[in-house]
Amino acid sequence: MYFDSQALTALLSDEALARKLAPAIQADWKRMTTPLAVVETVLALGKPHEPGKTHAETQDAVASFLDAHDIELRDMPPGSKLVPLAGEAAGNIAAPDVVHCLNAACAAYYEMEMFRIDDALAALPGLPGLQSRDTTGDVDSEI
Repeated sequence: MYFDSQALTALLSDEALARKLAPAIQADWKRMTTPLAVVETVLALGKPHEPGKTHAETQDAVASFLDAHDIELRDMPPGSKLVPLAGEAAGNIAAPDVVHCLNAACAAYYEMEMFRIDDALAALPGLPGLQSRDTTGDVDSEI
């Protein structure tokens, strides 16, 4: 599962939500993000939310969250792969923006689905509907 800045920002800014979704996060055996999502998350959670908090402190909080949830920080895909995947993502998104397309391209490059808060919340009652997926998107098993 690929965690973009939208998911990371929501989870880091709402501890109750993060606790509630912890089982959904852990249900996927492969969890990752990229520096793009981390930088955007650090900037989103920066000064407006906690005046006086430095970006370094915010980055430490993001790193702690990633570690606590075993979310791997992987490198960005090479430009020769990123550009065509971002272009493809732009064609599949109703109102594309560059960062969203780049995050979608990273997820596609690593053959992962995006972690969506709404989907995770919808799957919560009982959690047996959650399934782990391999990198090709085939269902491995129910959790």
